[in-house]
Parts: sequence; C-alpha cells; structure tokens
Amino acid sequence: MLAQSRQKLIDAMERKLLKTRHSLALAAEKLDTVSPLATLKRGYSITKADSGKVITQASEVNSGDQLITQLADGEVRSVVS
Repeated sequence: MLAQSRQKLIDAMERKLLKTRHSLALAAEKLDTVSPLATLKRGYSITKADSGKVITQASEVNSGDQLITQLADGEVRSVVS
C-alpha cells in the first residue's frame, strides 16, 4: 500500500514536471518571436543616429548625418547624402 502511494506520488510529480517544462518551452518560443534579434534575423534592420537615437522617419536625418544600421550579424555605418 505504501509503495503504491509512493509510486503514484512520483508519477504525479513527473507529470507535473513534464507539463511545467512544456509550458516553459512555449513561453520561451513566444518570447523569441517578439525579440528584436528575431526581427533582425527576418531581414529587418534598426537605423540609429550617431547619438544612438532610433530613426523612425526620413525627416529626422539631414545630409551629412552619420547613421548606424543594426543588422542580424552586425552593423553598417553610413553617411546621408
């Protein structure tokens, strides 16, 4: 009787652990989909002024401004012409 109860408890803990691991894996997957790095890997980039401010509109830059464009595997520096 005691051995049976012990095994039931172990089985229940293993099921709970498996369910918790699955939930954690799903949460990690969701988190990865909204990660800025995942967005960069899909081909997007983030362009910043030399000061580090993210550029969201073309009107924010002038001729001669230096820009930093962040890509998935590094960055590109450029000058607005």
